[in-house]
Amino acid sequence: MITLHVSQKRTDLDVEVEQRLIDLVLAHSVAVSEEDSVPCGLPALRDGDRWIPAGDLRGHMVELSKVAATWRKFQSDACYLDDDGSIC
Repeated sequence: MITLHVSQKRTDLDVEVEQRLIDLVLAHSVAVSEEDSVPCGLPALRDGDRWIPAGDLRGHMVELSKVAATWRKFQSDACYLDDDGSIC
């Protein structure tokens, strides 16, 4: 599961990332952590064994949204149209 590590004093960035996780309906938790308890500073995202530092959070959220869209595309019996109009 994805865990967003934040400091006691929330920032605009971690609030933005948390809202994006909610909007994407991705299972996640938010942990209030001490700065020295994570390997890359706060805010940080732990995604499996990977730590994503603050500078990479927005880019990682773009990637997560693509993965979630692809995953959902094949999770039902519905037929979808690709961006180019082809049926998949």
